[in-house]
Amino acid sequence: MKTITLDMLYALDACQTEVSRFIRLFGQSVEVTPEACAAVAGQFNWGWAAFNLLPSPLWDEYARQHAPLWHEYVRQCNPLWDEHNRQCAPLWDTYDRQCAPLLAEYDRQCAALFAALYLAS
Repeated sequence: MKTITLDMLYALDACQTEVSRFIRLFGQSVEVTPEACAAVAGQFNWGWAAFNLLPSPLWDEYARQHAPLWHEYVRQCNPLWDEHNRQCAPLWDTYDRQCAPLLAEYDRQCAALFAALYLAS
């Protein structure tokens, strides 16, 4: 079996978020098995791991097999996202309308502050 170690993540300059997540999920290392990957599928970035740890020909195969999975996910999520946007649009309009005068006053005060400090320098 193959293993992913914390040292490998550090050597690949993994972001601190994923390093911390790896430590929380696996400790210092994890033996890669389909079961281990599936157990934390939504918690660890396996796409990043595939891109950074698979040799080029295997990455190409991963990408080839991944593409239809991603397209199906997007196909099913797009109508949900469209409905989300439809329902949120009036809320964003209200938010924007109510925040506009607040933002204008903020901008006015920041401009005055800048002018005062710039002139004092």
